Amino acid sequence: MKNFLLFVLVFGLVGYIAYDKLWKEPGAEKKAEGEKQLSKPSAKPAEKDSAEIGSKIVSSVPDEEEERQASLDDVMKSMAFPTSSAVNGRSLSDDEISALLVEAQKAEEEGRSLDAWSGYTRAHLAGVPEQYEAKLRIKLEAMARAHLAQRQAISGLLSIYQVRPGDSLWEIANRWEKDTGIPVAPGFIRYLNDMSSNNIHEGQKLLVPSSPVRVLCIKSRYRVFLLLGDCYLEEWGVGLGQEGHATPEGTFSIGSRLERPEFTDRERGVKVPYGEPGNPLGTRWLGFSGSFSSYGIHGTWEDDSIGENRSKGCLRMKNEDVEELFELLPLKTQVDIEG
Repeated sequence: MKNFLLFVLVFGLVGYIAYDKLWKEPGAEKKAEGEKQLSKPSAKPAEKDSAEIGSKIVSSVPDEEEERQASLDDVMKSMAFPTSSAVNGRSLSDDEISALLVEAQKAEEEGRSLDAWSGYTRAHLAGVPEQYEAKLRIKLEAMARAHLAQRQAISGLLSIYQVRPGDSLWEIANRWEKDTGIPVAPGFIRYLNDMSSNNIHEGQKLLVPSSPVRVLCIKSRYRVFLLLGDCYLEEWGVGLGQEGHATPEGTFSIGSRLERPEFTDRERGVKVPYGEPGNPLGTRWLGFSGSFSSYGIHGTWEDDSIGENRSKGCLRMKNEDVEELFELLPLKTQVDIEG
């Protein structure tokens, strides 16, 4: 009897080992362990959400090699958001920025493209980690192009205008501001409709803004952002004011637009013609209105001053960049400058 029980025990042990080695699903132990780990509550749910969204951002643009090499641990560590980021003057915590990304990703997955566009914009302005910033910018640029390419009205953002007999882009822009109170530049209508000229024809349907275009400068990042309502369109680098001539912060309005601007040197009491040495304004000037009329956005021939504090308080842009922006901004455009 004892020999029989010993035989059964040995046979059972051998059978278990054979099953474990030959028939058990490969990786089953790791899978079970992973499921066990996932069932545990996360100590930092915001970090988990951030990691997931960070992975989505990485995989949503063409960079497969980087995607293959990035481990979950690397992503988790990298998505530690700065706590001093701000959107329109209000600081956002790392949890709030993470929540913006989570909500934007959810909206995108559910097909709520406008909510996704707006949500990713807010996260980008608040400041995602540096390694994801360029990828999120590319994503936003693609989203903007895709929405405009559809040539469809978007509630609260874009409307459709049908060209009337005798219309020109200037007439459409003037009529649109008069009828809706929304300033619009002819160049912005060209931009929205991907037009290479001012030529239009009767019956043509054009996108026009149903929300004002505006500019946001974030000084800490040396960037200016072009926004339609709350949605991202473009961005450029800027130079800022030197010590003793800090670029002012607050909300301003475009009050003047000049091509080939003359410069008034108040320290010497002289006017310096366009293009002459001593005229720092470059090829375009977008001056602020009211008591801040000596400040504005202008071009520069000193490209190396972009990203530096070398102006007398104005926002400097490369000439080719300010020329592009100049075409898009009408008078009365709101300009917000944050620290």
